Amino acid sequence: MRIKIKEQPNNQIKITLKNETDKNLIFSAIATIVFFIACFAIYLIEQFNYSDIEILQKADNYYLNDQYFRAVKYYNRALKLNPNLNSDIYRDYGISLAKLKDYDLAIKYLKKYQNSDINNTEALYNLANAIYLRAKQNSDKQGFIEAADYLESSITLNKEMEKSYILMGRCYFEAGMYNEARAVYSRAALVQSFSKAVFYNLIGYTFAENGEYNKAIDYYIMSVNSDPSYIYAYLNLGDMYSLLNERQPALDNYKKVIDLTDDFIAPYIKIGELYMRNKEYYEAIQWLSQALKVNPEHADAAYMLAIAYQNTSRQKDMVEYLKKAARLGSDEAVYKLRELGITL
Repeated sequence: MRIKIKEQPNNQIKITLKNETDKNLIFSAIATIVFFIACFAIYLIEQFNYSDIEILQKADNYYLNDQYFRAVKYYNRALKLNPNLNSDIYRDYGISLAKLKDYDLAIKYLKKYQNSDINNTEALYNLANAIYLRAKQNSDKQGFIEAADYLESSITLNKEMEKSYILMGRCYFEAGMYNEARAVYSRAALVQSFSKAVFYNLIGYTFAENGEYNKAIDYYIMSVNSDPSYIYAYLNLGDMYSLLNERQPALDNYKKVIDLTDDFIAPYIKIGELYMRNKEYYEAIQWLSQALKVNPEHADAAYMLAIAYQNTSRQKDMVEYLKKAARLGSDEAVYKLRELGITL
């Protein structure tokens, strides 16, 4: 800071304070603004100097690395520059849009791709999947049926396209058309190259969802008989017996899953739930503790373990696992802690 003294005509002295840094700040600000403008100009020049092929290469790279937002941006630019690019761009652009839940636009481009090769079963499947996802978002029964029609076309072209059977059954299932879903899964079970266990299990699931637990059990048993290593059928059998209050068969099937694989948390939690339901809290603690050894980040297991500790008067352990569950995202644990006057 500089002091400036100036004598006035009336013999008075005027003193002014002048800050020398003011000019420096102004110049610095101007230089910064110029720098950013230059960087932005370079960015624009680079962007608009890319050819349509270079832009498409960038889009494909983002797509292959699951960076769908960026992929969509570059596919859109590539198509604006050259609408006559290889039709594969419609597929990748459409799939990227579907990943971002822009289903209407995804369907538009997937239809373009499918129309470019009407006998392409993958094109039919991708289109059907986008229509299915939109229908699921909107609870649109007609949308599910439309998707199923495309999948039927894909199966007509390729009777061994397993995922088309699975998704078509799912379409009918979501539409509440359980008989149609079972018919699709039954057809698939007859295909020699497919796993019967998978499709018997899916048929069982349609009965379970409709409250027909004994029929579901019949198909789950058919599933494990066709493949004794298929863990999901054992797990579903356990669920059916649990719903029918047949505790021992439920436990046996859950333990069968554990015998087949020791890194699957679901059977440990389900056994813990069975013991919790019967107020056998010490046994529940044992199984839920095992569950958290399989997956220490499971919020529901941590919360149930906290409640089991509460019912065995182990308050310190209860609070520890409530806090753990809350940190892992359990709303129930957060509410419980608030009731106890405890904050994280």
